[in-house]
Amino acid sequence: MLRRVLRALADVKGPVSLPELAAHLGLDEAILTAMLDDLVRLGYLCDALKGGPAACVECRGCAGCPPGVGDRRVLQLSAAGKRAAG
Repeated sequence: MLRRVLRALADVKGPVSLPELAAHLGLDEAILTAMLDDLVRLGYLCDALKGGPAACVECRGCAGCPPGVGDRRVLQLSAAGKRAAG
């Protein structure tokens, strides 16, 4: 099921909200949140706003993000996540 989440994220064309992704996958939001946490812990997803090699290239510390993004997690596939998604 984690691979299915990765594939869904790889197929998305742009940002997707937790409720949208949960509905697409037919999962409860709390279960999807736990799965996303696992994928972050395993290194398949990373937080795009927290710095490091996978951070947003032009990040200005959330000040440049659209309204509402700074108070949410913005996850993206890591290189390992892209490989695992196939």
